[in-house]
Order: sequence, then C-alpha cells, then structure tokens
Amino acid sequence: MQITQEIKSKIVSALLDDLKMRQKSDSGYKEAQHANYLSIHTAQYSRIKRGDLEKVLSESEWVRIAKKLFVDLSDHRWNNAKTVVLNFITSQLEFCQERSTCGLCCDLVGIGKTHAAQLYAASRQNVVYVKCFPGITRAELIRFMAECLGLSSDGTVARVRRSVVAELRRLKTPIVILDDGGYLNDNSWMEVKGLLDDVEFVCGWYVIGDTSLQKKIQRLLAKDKDGWQALFDRFGRKFQTITHQFGSDAEVAIMRRADADRILKANIPNITPELRTTILNTAGTSLRVLRREITKHKYLKPEEVA
Repeated sequence: MQITQEIKSKIVSALLDDLKMRQKSDSGYKEAQHANYLSIHTAQYSRIKRGDLEKVLSESEWVRIAKKLFVDLSDHRWNNAKTVVLNFITSQLEFCQERSTCGLCCDLVGIGKTHAAQLYAASRQNVVYVKCFPGITRAELIRFMAECLGLSSDGTVARVRRSVVAELRRLKTPIVILDDGGYLNDNSWMEVKGLLDDVEFVCGWYVIGDTSLQKKIQRLLAKDKDGWQALFDRFGRKFQTITHQFGSDAEVAIMRRADADRILKANIPNITPELRTTILNTAGTSLRVLRREITKHKYLKPEEVA
C-alpha cells in the first residue's frame, strides 16, 4: 500500500498519544525510550515528532510502526463492539494487571482473543504486548520485551534480561501479555518461569493461546516434564476459558453468532434483516470472514460485491 501524507499523520498522532500515555504513568519516561520501543533512531524520532515526515522512514518502516502502535491503515473505519469475548479478556487483563497476578487463557481459534488483547494494550499504561511467532527463541523473547519497555536490546542476553527485570520492578503495576503462547518452545517457557519469579507480586502476566496450547501443557504435566508443574502452579493451576462457561457446543455457537451480530450492528447500524442474515450465514463462526463481508457490503458498490 502507498503511505500517503494522511496516513503518516495518522501514525504520528498515534505515536504522540502513545508517548503521552506512557509519560502519564511514568514521569521518568524519555523520548529516547519511545524511540527504542519503536526501533528507530532518536534523530528520526525527533524529525517525526516535529512534523518532518518526508524521507525520514521507508514505507515499510511506517507500516511496521503503525502495526506496533495498533493503527488500522485500512481506508475502512472499523467500530469495535462489546462482545462476550472482549469483555472477558478485558476483565481478565484488568484483574491480572491491578493485582500483579497471572492468567493462562486457552480457547477456540477465531473468537477474538487477540483483537481484545491488542485493544487493551493500545489503551492501557505499562503493558508489554508480545505477539509470539513460530520458532521464537528465549533470546528473541527477552530482546523484544526490552524493546517494548523502551530499553536497548543490544548486548548480551543476560544484560538485556537484567534491564527488563529492573524496569518491570520499577514500573507501577505493569503487565506482560504473551499472545499466541503456543509458539513458545520449552526454553522460552522456562525463561517465562524465571521472569515470573523475578517480578512476582509486582508484575501481571497473561498468556493467550488456543486449545492446542492447553493440550500441550496437559501432556507435559502428565509426563512430569521438568519445570512444568512449577510453571503451571504460577498460573494458578487453571486454564481460563470463555467458552467453557457455556453448557454445550450449541450454546457456544449461539454465543459466537450473537457476538458476530453485535459486531455487524456496530459497523452497519441500519442493516436490513435480509442482509444481516446473509452476512451472518456467510461468515459462520469466523470473525475474519465476518470482517471481510462487512467491508464488502459497507464500502463496495453493489456491482462490485461478489
């Protein structure tokens, strides 16, 4: 996509809002830390902040920063709805952050867990949001956490780790969110255990994964794999789930359709009953398909709708 002046201004606005939020919760937070968080040079940061946006970053860098700040670069405005999943994840994250405790959420794919966590991270102070990926190593996890905290990720892993622990201890009620935690390998999980011990009672932790993560953990616990009993104990020996509060698969399906309907009404308020049924039936239980259908019917001309 082409990064226009309007899009750059949108990203800069999000940057300034993010800086303001961080400095509100931490009076010692420096612009240099924010530059580190965004992985850009301080000179580039200063130019952007004063409105000098030409030839300061490549288009791919603008896109990367927008993603880090959770800026939607699409031309189509998206309205968030108060769904069951959004309310559940938000209340869980609030609880863990306010009380510096831990939670482990494992539930169905595609119900909106990641979206809820990203909305929380974008609007709350002292949140370290890590989107895990296949093959993420212990070193990558620690260095990425450092960048999220506005710290330097250069140097030995041990040095960066000490900086991360010190910063988490210094901040007021921080929380670390590990999204797609199923991608963490054993070494990364044991590093999480070590970090939990180092910042116990001063930092909240919340891990999000799908049902395969739950099965993996249960399998490791059954094998009595070293470290996993202790790790699971730190998460209260409990899997947090949204769908298990419903009595049957049929009730879960009703909940998911109701959530989809809330999202649909938030984005197409005056939708006709016929189109509403068509979109919900086409989307099924997939929120990704739902968004595509909403965009298609809300913004495209009738002749462009396939």
